[in-house]
Amino acid sequence: MKMTKAIREFIEEQVTERAESASNTRLTELREAADAARERWNDALEVARKEFDAKLAELGAAHGLAYTDYSGRPASPRTSGFSCTDGRYLPEVKAYHEYKAQLDSKRARAIKDIIVSMELGGTKKELMEMITALEF
Repeated sequence: MKMTKAIREFIEEQVTERAESASNTRLTELREAADAARERWNDALEVARKEFDAKLAELGAAHGLAYTDYSGRPASPRTSGFSCTDGRYLPEVKAYHEYKAQLDSKRARAIKDIIVSMELGGTKKELMEMITALEF
């Protein structure tokens, strides 16, 4: 079968659709766990920041120094080191990203295998059989 842009797009669309439908539940569970972990992390950091600010104010008062709480100021790269923006180091977030990368890799490999098979003389029937036989 001669590979045209339309056939490639059809293969990519079908494989992506099957991959998303097969892994949607697991991906959603992992995403929710990652979001919950980020929320717990940010809450813990907020508590720690408040305790740190209180301790600095206490120590400053003991030495006759005024401490100003800078939490209302916009974050700078120097002061935003305690925020969890990507959270790659949290196990739940790492598991989500690893699963998503694995799924994307399987999807790309399946698309490549199907395209190569079709370029080597596959038929439309074989194409549809390969797409329906995909497992993610």
